[in-house]
Amino acid sequence: MSYPNTTTDAQKPSPPSPFAQAMGNAVRVLIAFIAALALVGGLLVAVYYFARDIEENAASYPASDEVVLDIDNGNVNITVGDTDEIVVEREVLTVFVEPTYREDHSPEKLHVTMEGCRFMWMVVGPDCRVSYDITVPEGTAVSGHVSHGRVQIRDTNAPIDISVRHGRLDISGATGEVRAESAHGQVDISQIEGDVWAYSRHGKITINNVEGNVEAESNHGNLAITGTTGAIHAVTRHGRLHIDGGSEELYARTNHGNIEVANTSADTITLDTNHGGIELDVATLPTSAKLTTNHGDVVVFIPNHNTPINFSSNTNHGDVNIEVATSAPSRHHFEAITNHGDIDVFYR
Repeated sequence: MSYPNTTTDAQKPSPPSPFAQAMGNAVRVLIAFIAALALVGGLLVAVYYFARDIEENAASYPASDEVVLDIDNGNVNITVGDTDEIVVEREVLTVFVEPTYREDHSPEKLHVTMEGCRFMWMVVGPDCRVSYDITVPEGTAVSGHVSHGRVQIRDTNAPIDISVRHGRLDISGATGEVRAESAHGQVDISQIEGDVWAYSRHGKITINNVEGNVEAESNHGNLAITGTTGAIHAVTRHGRLHIDGGSEELYARTNHGNIEVANTSADTITLDTNHGGIELDVATLPTSAKLTTNHGDVVVFIPNHNTPINFSSNTNHGDVNIEVATSAPSRHHFEAITNHGDIDVFYR
């Protein structure tokens, strides 16, 4: 017995639309592309680690007044040894590319040069690198530039002037002026007998225990300065400022971030932030202190020496609470300004 065919055209499955077909093809192409990338990446890693070679060597030179660095790619570690020579230990990494490195010696300076890396393997690793461990007699100055690498300098008890394009700077135990600059990396400086200048375009700056003046600037990064005996000038565009200590003049400014100052004996204080709070704790009363923020609270702590201060304040949206003795003819003048925030003054 036969039955009639009752299937209509409306009940038949419709073919996919051109858009759906195009999307399906695009997904298949994307999956194939990702698989090819993964395969190529795996091959690159395998070739890189198979081809790379690491060699260690060393050389020694009579003492010079200064070590000058001109390093393309590599970490540098400089320490003081009980020696009358400069000892240069190298770790040389090569991947198809042979770096050029040498030391040029004179009684005035030892010029350490390394170049020739093209960074063709940077997705996996450098095509070449020379990392240095340099031991110097105490009192040897250090200067120069490292393009890619970390620089660490310890206990030279001499002036330092060093810059890094991509890498961290770590300096401690210097006598004389210290200048440190990193375009992309953190800067750490401590135990310095002399003035300090530090700059980082993108990175945090930390400075501890300086017997001298400090000037520090970062475009994008926090600044922390503690244990400084001299004047302080600290500026960051985006970041928090924390300062402990300082004398003579203290200037701190940030566009976006809080400013915290403690235990300072500065006679002239200027703190300025556009978006952030300000907290000032003084060890001795300054002659002048001006605190300005557009959006944030201002809090001031002063020592209870029974000395009245002249305190002027202005806030458009906030409360003012002054719990210390004030007097208009005082030689200690404080000015606090905030557009949106409270102003509080207390004894320590």
